[in-house]
Order: sequence, then C-alpha cells, then structure tokens
Amino acid sequence: MTQQLDLEHRYYDYLYRQGYTSNVALRKVLDWYLRYFDGFHRVLDIGCGNGEFLGILQAAGHEAVGVDIDPAMVAACQHQGFTAYEADVMSWLPTQTGQYDAIFSSNVIEHLDAKTVAALVSGAYQALRPGGLLLLGTPNPESAIVHLHEYWRDPTHVRLYSRQVLEFFLHNAGFGEVQSAVNSETNWEGLAPMLDALQITAPDDPARQPPPRQHHRVADLHSWPAAPGPGSSLRQRLSFRLLHVVFKKLMEPYLDLVRLDLEHHRQHIVQLEAQVDWQQRRLATMQQQVDQQGQQLGNNLRFLYQAREGFVYGYKPKVA
Repeated sequence: MTQQLDLEHRYYDYLYRQGYTSNVALRKVLDWYLRYFDGFHRVLDIGCGNGEFLGILQAAGHEAVGVDIDPAMVAACQHQGFTAYEADVMSWLPTQTGQYDAIFSSNVIEHLDAKTVAALVSGAYQALRPGGLLLLGTPNPESAIVHLHEYWRDPTHVRLYSRQVLEFFLHNAGFGEVQSAVNSETNWEGLAPMLDALQITAPDDPARQPPPRQHHRVADLHSWPAAPGPGSSLRQRLSFRLLHVVFKKLMEPYLDLVRLDLEHHRQHIVQLEAQVDWQQRRLATMQQQVDQQGQQLGNNLRFLYQAREGFVYGYKPKVA
C-alpha cells in the first residue's frame, strides 16, 4: 500500500510539473459541486489531496475537514491552514460516528475495489448526522474519453464504477433520495467543434433554398404588319403591296424554317426545365437523407463523448 501511495503521489506531481493537468481545471470541476452543499455546515472531504475543495468549502462559509492517506498532501493542507487528518479512511471513519453534515469524495473510489467502496459508503453513512449528504464523484465509464485515455493514464486505478452500481451501494447502505448525474464542467471540449461541423440548418433556411426558377421562352417572330388603312396614300398602298410580294416570294419560305427551328428550341427548353425540376427534387431528397444521417451521427457522438465525470448522491434519513 505504501509503495502504491508513493507511486500515486510521484505520478500526480509529475503531471503537474509537466503541465499535463492544472489546478485551474481541477478547481472548476470541484467548484461545480459546491451547489450541493448549501445548508450543510460541517463537510468532510475524503481524499482531500492538496486541499482544493477544502478551500472552496471554506470560502463559501462551510466548516471543512479533510482526510487523506498521503502525508505530503495532508501537510500541504495543514500548511494552508485547513483541518486535515492523515489516515486510512477505512479505519478512520468508524471513529467519526455522527460527526458530519455532509461527506464529499471525488476521484477516489476508482482506486478501490468494489468491496472496499461498499464498505466506504457504509462507513460514510455512520459518520453522517441524520439528514446528511454523501456525494461521490468518479470518472464516467459512459465516456469514450475516459475509456480510451483518462482512466488508463493513472497506474493506480483499479476499476470504473457506473452510476447504477454506485446508486445501489448507497441504497444498500441505507441512503434515501439517491440520484446520479454528470458534472457538466467535465464535458469534453472536442465535442462542440465536431457537432458544429455537423450543424444541420432548418429546411426553411434561405441558404438551403434553390434559386428562383426563371422560365425561359423563345419569342415568336413578328407578324407581317397590317395593310394601310383607307385613308393612306397611293404611294403607301403601292409600297406595301410591293413589299408584300417580295416578302411572300423571297422571305416567307425561310421564315417558315426559322419558325420550325424555334419550335424545336421551345420543346428542348421544356425538356430541360423538366430535368431541372427532377434534379431539384432529387437534391431535396438527398439533403433530407444527409440531415438524418448528420443528426444520427451527432447523437452517436453525444453518446460516446459524454461528460468525463459522473457522480451519485443520497441522504441519510432524518429519522433512523
């Protein structure tokens, strides 16, 4: 046990010195839990580490007490003026019957086997006053990031605990109003960019609407002008008749060919417009399929990349 403790201490000291983790991120995660301790005066932090949560509790007006098996961490807490005890919590808790209004522990139980965790929960029950709160935070086994990276980067981890297992441990120890959730401060920062890349616009978004249809038509040839009226001059009537003869004999045969060609163009345009309509319907169907697939992929990503830390909490009945 001493060798494991020394390994854990040196490992986390290495992480901090190399910049792989920071107190800023840790404090944000711990500060998120503070809301659950409103109304609970004397709070015990099991596995208090360097006193991060003790400082958060004390700043909020709680009487904070810590316990940790690591003498260097306990010394760091005491150096900051916090009340902290160096002890094996499994043998120390039975000496604390009814001493606390609430008990907190974060990122501790994954270092323990299931039998020890069940005993820890029962010991916490005894150390709480009636109506007291127990809250346990631990890496979330439903998160792919935890499974693929975070759990394995600590050589002293023993196993992960699902929220359902922890709920059972609390129920089995006598706690009531047991609930579980995830710490939203531990959401993986890489998830949002992936979801943004899959952003699905609404069907009525102007950016997704096809451009307005422009219906093209081939203009008809101008018809031959009407003959001069009764009041026209002789010159006008003769000119019209002369031009009409020339038109009929020399130009009209060619104009018939032009009209036939124009009709062919009209039919071709109708066919092209029908093809455009079909392509737009096809594109709309394909866009709908892409939207559905994108939504499904987004749901899959949310399922895989859940918050990295889950927690369970329950209350000791006010009347035993």
